[in-house]
Amino acid sequence: KLGQVYKLKSGDGLSAKQFIEVQYPVYGGNGVTGYHNQFFVDANTIVIGRVGEYCGSVHLTDKPAWITDNALYVREYKMDAVPKYILYALKKLNLNQYANRTGQPNISQSSIANVLMTMPSKEDQEHIVKEIEKLEIQINEVRSFIESSAAKKQEILDKYLK
Repeated sequence: KLGQVYKLKSGDGLSAKQFIEVQYPVYGGNGVTGYHNQFFVDANTIVIGRVGEYCGSVHLTDKPAWITDNALYVREYKMDAVPKYILYALKKLNLNQYANRTGQPNISQSSIANVLMTMPSKEDQEHIVKEIEKLEIQINEVRSFIESSAAKKQEILDKYLK
């Protein structure tokens, strides 16, 4: 159960008007919403959108960040966990399906605490992450190739088919 893997906490309130656009990303209910001059979580913190149409979206901070009260974050792990593995596993679970849909969609710690998740050994988690990262590199290389090919195609069309 997710509640046995980690402890969640709600982020701290910070409106867009309060942002002081500097280097630290501010995570809201659906990822980065801006930047601020302060942070309160370190890199590799799991963030789960709490409010809105995309509640249940899962992100991993790659540097220190601020998390608003529109999101939850992992405050503490209760067992050996690799944050990137947790990211992939939570994304696969599609937490949005557990949203309370009366009024504005939202999820709470209690609404996802009993959701089951596969939790292999830390070594297996690391192996799974490495395999996924290899595939992500290949996917990005293919995307880059496709984008550059499309641009080259357009150049040829522009040059010869005026």
